[in-house]
Amino acid sequence: ATLIVNILPAIMPLIMWMLVREKVTGRELLGTAIALLGVILLGWEDLQASAETFRGDVSCFISMIFIALYLGLGRKNNDFADLWLYVVPIYGISGVLCLIATAVAGEPLLPANATEWWLLLGLGAIPTVLGHTILNYSIQTMRGQIVSIFNLGQFIFAGILAYFFFTEIPVWSFYIATVFVLIGALVVIMEAPDVAKEEDHAEA
Repeated sequence: ATLIVNILPAIMPLIMWMLVREKVTGRELLGTAIALLGVILLGWEDLQASAETFRGDVSCFISMIFIALYLGLGRKNNDFADLWLYVVPIYGISGVLCLIATAVAGEPLLPANATEWWLLLGLGAIPTVLGHTILNYSIQTMRGQIVSIFNLGQFIFAGILAYFFFTEIPVWSFYIATVFVLIGALVVIMEAPDVAKEEDHAEA
């Protein structure tokens, strides 16, 4: 799952070109290759390919496509007067769809206790309102390949949090992958074209 979902930077150039005609640069290709090498090293030990895992792999791949489309549409819909006019309806629709999916699956519609309520509120406030709003702001002001590569850094924060909260010691591949992703990110952001200038040029 980690390997499949994190190949997002490999599909992002195609999505950005299809939606907003943003072309990937040579430096971005180099940085992407370096970062993806780190992701492959991270997921290699747990890599499995079998009939039992096929459905899950396909689900992860489809999810990765939707993430790329989500980011691409975030750039395409950057003409709102305020970012909140874009993200609030998205979060609202997502919440309704999740509620419908929960009802169809026959799961409880409401948290069972106070702990679950706090967890639900935390998931809504931090990863969604804070995290996704930053993500949407970034994709509107930065190039898509930069955002997709920096998004790979989630596993770094997850590893750090797992160490402090669960005393989990990361495996050796975690450190190597972290170095590769950080180097890839640095390569991509160096001399990155300005998004605003690109859009003005395209409109001209």
